[in-house]
Amino acid sequence: TSDKTPYRESIWLAFRRPGEQRNTTMGAYFDLNCAGASYGIGIYAENRPLMNGLRRRLCTDPEELMKLLPKDGEFTAHVDSMKRRPLPEGLPEELAPWYRAKSFYIEKDIKNFSQIKSAELAEEIINGYTKLEPLFRYMDSLIPEEDVK
Repeated sequence: TSDKTPYRESIWLAFRRPGEQRNTTMGAYFDLNCAGASYGIGIYAENRPLMNGLRRRLCTDPEELMKLLPKDGEFTAHVDSMKRRPLPEGLPEELAPWYRAKSFYIEKDIKNFSQIKSAELAEEIINGYTKLEPLFRYMDSLIPEEDVK
């Protein structure tokens, strides 16, 4: 064909536990494309039992997640939420998308190509994942449940 666009316009690395499904397990990733780079953590596709575990935890201790969510604007949370799931009484409004979550990812974009092409990139990623580690461990500790009221 006359279209010479590459099949993939980005390169990405994903890390998860061996044997777990790529799209429904908690993982970490790094993406490089023509616009820059990004890295973060998340669950790519719907994992209802794990998100039910999150809902249960939010009902018992909503403050725990609020303390772990990035607030400084360095990372951006992308939460794919169910629109109609009713919220439990007393849940802070800030946690509504998380209670209704089907999947999510939290990432940081890097648009500075001189940083991307330097050794400074490794330090950036180490520092960023260090900041995300408590949230990763929280999500990784969730106990999957088939249904939550």
